[in-house]
Amino acid sequence: MATKRVKVDCGGTVDESHTMMEDRISQLPDPLIHHIFSFLPSIYLVRMSLLSHRWRHMWVSAPFIYFKNFCNITFDKKVSSRDRVLKFVTNYVKHRELCMHIPNTSIIGFKCDTPYWFASRNGAFRQIDDWLNFVVRSKVKELDLHLKEYLLPPFVFNASSLTVLKLTKLNLFVPSLSSYPSLKVLSLDCVKSNARSLQNLISGCPIIEELYLSGSDIGRLHFAVSETLRSLSLLSVDLTNQWLDSLFSRLPLLERFFFKFGRLKYVSIRSHSLKHVSIEYFYAIEAALTTPNLVSLHIVCEPWSKISVETPNLLEVVNLTLKDDGMIKDSYISLVHLLSNLNFLKKMVLTIYKDEVLIFPKHIRQKYLSPMPNLKHLKVMKFSGRSFTKIAEMRESLLWKVRNQDRVLKFVTDYVTHRKLCMKTPNSFIVSFKCDLFYSLASSNGAIRRVHDWLNFVVECKPKELDLNLKNYVLPQCILNASSLTILKLTDMDLFVPSLSTFPSLKYLALVCVKSDAKSLQNLISGCPIIEELYLSGSDIGHLDFAVSKTLRSLSLLFVDLTSQWLDSLFSRLPLLERLFFSSYKLLNNIRICSHSLKYVFLEYYFPNEAALTTPNLVGLRIVCQCWSKISVEAPNLLEVNLILFDEGPTKDSYIDRVHLLSNLNSWKMVLTIYKDEVLIFPKQVRQKYPSPMPNLKHLKVMRFNGTSFTKIGEMRDSLLWCAPSLESLEIGRDGT
Repeated sequence: MATKRVKVDCGGTVDESHTMMEDRISQLPDPLIHHIFSFLPSIYLVRMSLLSHRWRHMWVSAPFIYFKNFCNITFDKKVSSRDRVLKFVTNYVKHRELCMHIPNTSIIGFKCDTPYWFASRNGAFRQIDDWLNFVVRSKVKELDLHLKEYLLPPFVFNASSLTVLKLTKLNLFVPSLSSYPSLKVLSLDCVKSNARSLQNLISGCPIIEELYLSGSDIGRLHFAVSETLRSLSLLSVDLTNQWLDSLFSRLPLLERFFFKFGRLKYVSIRSHSLKHVSIEYFYAIEAALTTPNLVSLHIVCEPWSKISVETPNLLEVVNLTLKDDGMIKDSYISLVHLLSNLNFLKKMVLTIYKDEVLIFPKHIRQKYLSPMPNLKHLKVMKFSGRSFTKIAEMRESLLWKVRNQDRVLKFVTDYVTHRKLCMKTPNSFIVSFKCDLFYSLASSNGAIRRVHDWLNFVVECKPKELDLNLKNYVLPQCILNASSLTILKLTDMDLFVPSLSTFPSLKYLALVCVKSDAKSLQNLISGCPIIEELYLSGSDIGHLDFAVSKTLRSLSLLFVDLTSQWLDSLFSRLPLLERLFFSSYKLLNNIRICSHSLKYVFLEYYFPNEAALTTPNLVGLRIVCQCWSKISVEAPNLLEVNLILFDEGPTKDSYIDRVHLLSNLNSWKMVLTIYKDEVLIFPKQVRQKYPSPMPNLKHLKVMRFNGTSFTKIGEMRDSLLWCAPSLESLEIGRDGT
């Protein structure tokens, strides 16, 4: 219910106590009310019929009948026996049956969930049979029954109108083939049955798409299912390896498979159609997955499980949960092998019960190679939200790369030597060379000579792409004249360029945390006449004061040392520049970005700054800043703004600054990310004094940083509707990053 203001005799302001309730729900159309009612037990609908004249007969026309646990529901006194429950439901069904001749009283769904047992009460059986007989005759589409020990009557097996059938804790005996021509979802949870009944039930579902089976009482699985199946869940069921293996071969459309608490020690999953797999075992399991189109994998297992995966498309997220009662030497070795079988992954979410699971002993790290060398993004969580206690040790263990520097250098040297010997073989050219070493090469002359030899060989092979991450390594002169290169990426290296470089084909140059000086940087960049993308990151790169080719289309400057004057003059010399990414921790005033070619700009400020954008062809803008930053934008074609506001404690002045900031970003569409709800709840005096800052905004999405929940949605919504009175869509969600 919403509150509505009422006038008082004294004519003053109205406090919170002078309100009356306004019924807005009754003003909604019937289909929407029925949708709301579908989430409520029917007993509440009967009670609600007393509150409104319009609702008096609404419960009779509700398309969903829903009876749930009555233990905490009272009539005139507390309901303590199932007889009262049975009587209430029976009376309800009788009244619905009497009203079936009234238009729009059809029944779409029937759900009954009670905590009572029905094993030895024939009277109760007959009453439930009558309920089901009525709903089946009414051509119900969804049937959901949770009735302990109740034996499902035969006429339910021929309910041809059903599309969804969910049975929990019932007894199931199906002597002959069922008839479910429309059924798409079948769920049997803790149902007592046998193999023949299960086969007769499932065989009568020619277009089934989702099958959920749970509980050992269901009997040993040995059924055939329609080829239309897309989702299969098997929880704590009795089956054989042979049956499961053959099942996948007969399901060409199966996309989802969920297998939990199985009794099998070995599981083989072979399927070209599977996209999502979840396996949960609370002891060691041996499993082999051959699923070329898999895109997500969730595994819960012991560390000494043996799991092999052949999934070339599974490059992103694997969710792995490790259970353990105590790690020993053998279990760490097993865990290394387990993770090694997932070594192709680039992203993983790892959940553990104890910190020790991921703290590999030193002798393990010295003996074995890093199990996941390709992993780029790792998120580690503690089960049940508990805190980590050994973060430093765990972090060191997780960053463990390879056994030691000498072994790595020897391996790469041997590899390069063999490639040299094979270069006369046809089609043995080198297109790309990438080397990412964890070790520092500053104090090892032998290591530096080896790396020099690798790079000399690579340059002689005329590669097109070179990507080097070699800590404290000084780039040799041979690289600075590698005329075949089109892409050059350097990370954590020392750069000294005494004369002009020669990169006639280079289009992409990236320098990340490179130690250099202004002259070396100028000599390097000036030798790139057709460069299109330049990425510079890190304050050690030296003061920026270089000229770059007019061919540049994308420029990224992250945490570099520069002046506003140099940046301003740079844009005037780049007629093709379309993308700019600028991030700074320093206080920079009066930054001016004037460009007719820029289409996308990303500005990231961690201190309040002043910036002015004159970009008539800009279509996308992303800004990370403090609320009191002063940013003006002249971009008539700007379609979308992505704004992230850093603000720990809003004050009156900061609200005023925020109004000015938003008014300068008046676009058609905006995504707004904040740290606190209060950032967007403008005080009344501010709303009364200033006009709406974004009168032209049509679509707004608000998110909370780091996925935290909003707590003051109502107040924030009112404030946002003042900010942007022309909104057509407002989405208040959360950022899941």
